[in-house]
Amino acid sequence: MHRPNATLGAVALTCALLMTTVAACGRSSEVDEKLTTANDAFAPSLEMLKAVRGALPPVGQEKDMQCTKGVDKDALVTIDAPMLNYLLGDTIKEDKWDRKRLTSKELSRLAPQSELAGLEEKEAKKMARRFEKAAKALGKAKHIVVLRPTEVTIGKVGKKDKYRSYKLDEPAWWKGWMLLVSVEDPKAPKLVGSLHMEATHGPSVWFSKKKGYRPNKSVLIQDVTKRLRKQIMARLTGDTCMSTRTVRAARCEKSDGEACYQLALANEGGKQLYTDGIWVTFDKDPAKAQTLFEKACTTGKGHGRACNRTAKLHVKDPAKAAGFYKKSCDTGNAIGCNNFANALSSGAGVEKNRELATKLYRAACTAKLGVACYNAANMLPKDAIERITLNSSACLNGFKKACSRRKR
Repeated sequence: MHRPNATLGAVALTCALLMTTVAACGRSSEVDEKLTTANDAFAPSLEMLKAVRGALPPVGQEKDMQCTKGVDKDALVTIDAPMLNYLLGDTIKEDKWDRKRLTSKELSRLAPQSELAGLEEKEAKKMARRFEKAAKALGKAKHIVVLRPTEVTIGKVGKKDKYRSYKLDEPAWWKGWMLLVSVEDPKAPKLVGSLHMEATHGPSVWFSKKKGYRPNKSVLIQDVTKRLRKQIMARLTGDTCMSTRTVRAARCEKSDGEACYQLALANEGGKQLYTDGIWVTFDKDPAKAQTLFEKACTTGKGHGRACNRTAKLHVKDPAKAAGFYKKSCDTGNAIGCNNFANALSSGAGVEKNRELATKLYRAACTAKLGVACYNAANMLPKDAIERITLNSSACLNGFKKACSRRKR
């Protein structure tokens, strides 16, 4: 029976007990010297990182604080909060996917001081080079972004179908804070931005086109953090940066009808809203939704779908509803034209005008709205041959009720 070499075991134990400095047993003096030199050069950067952590608000006391100045991406370093704590000596190490996506590559594979003595010669050489690159990156940095997670869901990939696509049993999530710190004065870092961020896949299916590919358990969260990092860079390098929840609101304020409409939909049903690569969940607020629908409708040239939705919110006021349907139709929205034609044909809230109603039905039918083709057919005499053509168009465009009326 093979027995471990007792002498070698004793030597290993002795080395472990002596690992109190960068130098370690089993490494050449040349490698130890390189690692020590690189570590000493990185020391001022490490002190700066300690000061950066000290400038952050306490966990749970973060608040949105808009940064109003564009950030130079060439002088920007990002670091995941668990990675920052790990480098500064905390015992909890972050997951690999965090380090890979949310921390600048120059810092992503650094080890804390307490682990340097245990590195083998090959890894020690690599760590020396990493310290040099990290010191250089932090030396020219003007801003550091610390990403502090509050909720992280790794996600779960479901079964594969015959098209080699994978269902999402559980989407991956990242929720937390983007804390922007100015380090133009390395000894006195200053918090200059604090934005709440959320990222996920949303209610979608994740696809894999590569034959033989098997997704690992962290593939979803890796994709989410990639989206998050891309979005953060877009926010920070623009003229102004804002939190995820205020992006659409800001666009809406700038008379962006589509932004107002999407915000209204999100508030109406308490749904997720996709904004520049980020999914955000909104609380249900019908009153706010109505205000936003009206704003989208009346902004600029008007938003046809928003006008149509606004009209439906005024069912108890036929005249007001008809006015919004007309505005929807004026924007070229086929559904709005069909609904305004309904009001004209019945005289609900507007003077009855069957001739104009027929014209609008036909216009909406030309836009391939099946129900409008069906309504246009019903405006004609029962023995009119054109009814067959219009009902056929209605059927072809998805209005099944008309399918049985394609024959005379």
